[in-house]
Amino acid sequence: MKILMIGKYYHPSHGGIETALRNLALGLRDAGEEVTVLCSSERPVRSDERIEGIRVIRSASYGKLFSQPLNFGLPAELRRLVREHDILHLHSPNPLAETATLAFAGDKPLVLSYHSDIVRQRLLVPFYAPLFRAFLDRTSRVGVATASHIRHSPFLRGLAHKCDIIPYGIDPALYEADAGVLESAAKLRQELGRFVLFVGRLVGYKGVPVLLEAMRDIEARLVVLGTGPLRSELEARARELGLEQRVRFTGFLEEKAALAYYHAAELLVLPSISKAEAFGLVQVEAMACRKPVISTRLDSGVTEVNDDGVTGLLVPPGDPAALAGALRELLTNEERRVAMGQAARRRFEAHFTRERMVSSYRDLYRRVISSYTATSPST
Repeated sequence: MKILMIGKYYHPSHGGIETALRNLALGLRDAGEEVTVLCSSERPVRSDERIEGIRVIRSASYGKLFSQPLNFGLPAELRRLVREHDILHLHSPNPLAETATLAFAGDKPLVLSYHSDIVRQRLLVPFYAPLFRAFLDRTSRVGVATASHIRHSPFLRGLAHKCDIIPYGIDPALYEADAGVLESAAKLRQELGRFVLFVGRLVGYKGVPVLLEAMRDIEARLVVLGTGPLRSELEARARELGLEQRVRFTGFLEEKAALAYYHAAELLVLPSISKAEAFGLVQVEAMACRKPVISTRLDSGVTEVNDDGVTGLLVPPGDPAALAGALRELLTNEERRVAMGQAARRRFEAHFTRERMVSSYRDLYRRVISSYTATSPST
């Protein structure tokens, strides 16, 4: 199959959707499919290159408006590429790409991956809703990572019959610790002692201020791995709380360096405070490394990843005391912490591998193309 993937950005851009898109593209490549990714550049320059065997076309971007890249050349790129591919797979939310697809996809088979509702720009939803409902009508099938995506989305609640639940997956081999990672992890434990790990962009919905508040009376360190617009503000807050000696802000780290922190940590914390955290792929990454997870009980897919009491603990969002209690419970009970880490790995292997995700999407593509062929006027 020739598959055209359409996303906002692509590797080496970072983010949950970008990671999911890359994992799917690489898995499809390994399965023998031909994948092209159409996305936005982060600069006013168009590019057409091959990355890890994937053709990646980036439309020149001239800034952002409400998180939407202003890549006005994307519709023309899409119109040109449609005829070269067997199926289109769009990753949403992405209003400009959705509009371009409605205009130029013709009757080409179309699959949508629905990653999340629009949460942070909710004032725009009344204007966006008619466009997106038209786009959903045009879509053949909708892939969602969890059943919660359907239950809690105003757009998908009535479309369960059109949705396929396909969890995000990652490659287990990439999260196994080789000798170099084990050596780096040992050095981190020696340098930092026991620590808990946060991984993600430093933006408001991630809830890092709640985590800092919870850490005040916890006898362990915190490593904050990631970067974002709130970094300086969070560093200042750590100083205000007297935590500057117990909190390390690493900034962005390359994959091998980040993996050492995963393996050295006692557990992962995902303290997000809004359903903008639709899944929390870092939970899966920690589970692959046999680490338990403490996350928040949100109306999103987060709670379907972390099995409360089995692979980790769920706490109310925005509650520092409850988060501190969960941290204390796992940090002081090694037997339970290790058992949860092993259960996390088993859950990962059963539900969240890249092979499982790719197999499910390939089957979905075949069904969509077969249905399209059967109903085509030329048949």
